Amino acid sequence: PIKQRLLFETILDIYRSNDIKKIRAEAEKEKERKLAEEQFKDNSNVKILLAEDNPINRKLAIKILNKANYNVDTVENGKEAIEALEKQKYDIVLMDVQMPEMDGYEATKAIRQSGKPWANVPIIAMTAHAMQGDKEKCLQAGMDDYVTKPIKTEILFEVLRKWSNKNSSERKQDMSNENQTCPINVESALERCAGDREFLNEMLVEFLDIASQQLQQIADIIEEGNAEELAKKAHSLKGASANLGAEQVSAIALELEKAGKEGQLEGAKQLWEQLKEKVEQVEQYVKQTISV
Repeated sequence: PIKQRLLFETILDIYRSNDIKKIRAEAEKEKERKLAEEQFKDNSNVKILLAEDNPINRKLAIKILNKANYNVDTVENGKEAIEALEKQKYDIVLMDVQMPEMDGYEATKAIRQSGKPWANVPIIAMTAHAMQGDKEKCLQAGMDDYVTKPIKTEILFEVLRKWSNKNSSERKQDMSNENQTCPINVESALERCAGDREFLNEMLVEFLDIASQQLQQIADIIEEGNAEELAKKAHSLKGASANLGAEQVSAIALELEKAGKEGQLEGAKQLWEQLKEKVEQVEQYVKQTISV
């Protein structure tokens, strides 16, 4: 016959067992989440252009790539892919093969033959074709790699890691060279913009709009001989330019700020001329690198 105490203890054991299983399952989930977070943490620095005409496939690909922390822009055909490359720098292009207006093969050939700085961007074919010879056809068109649809996330991530790692040292070298020749410290600015080059470009355009107004205001203030206002306006320009890596602009703005605080405006006009020149250099850089 059933003993009440034994029944009670058995029921408690079952509940305890279920609680332990639940705790273990939650701990395992958290461990997987942290591992995924660690695995994908550097992907935010990788800018991908996805060329895909099918809206369902496009939406699925965006979801997969965003989940892995990649930055993704999308276009619907090869012609639009070329136009996007003209306006923005990308680390990798995911290129569907069959698209309207210009397919992936034509687009890839046009990119490779363009003679532009982005002519050698890694291009990965995405195609539902899995017949013998398809991969070779993609490579002959100038594509660098090949993944089949439906997309298998592990294979896609492996290919993306391969090409992003292959180009990481080149990207660092390019950035180092760019910092030596351009009027902004790109590496420093990108750190503040979470590695988002497109956002940095937007901020630079906005900065130039504000800086042109501030330059005129500073010129008027110097003409009036208002040292206190000069210090305030120069301080504002100094901070904004420093945040966006325009270090030369920031350095001269600092000198103007000091002159205003000390009430020494004798050399302020010359400093303003230097400041104007450095802001114009930033403006030229922005016009050359992005579409304003």
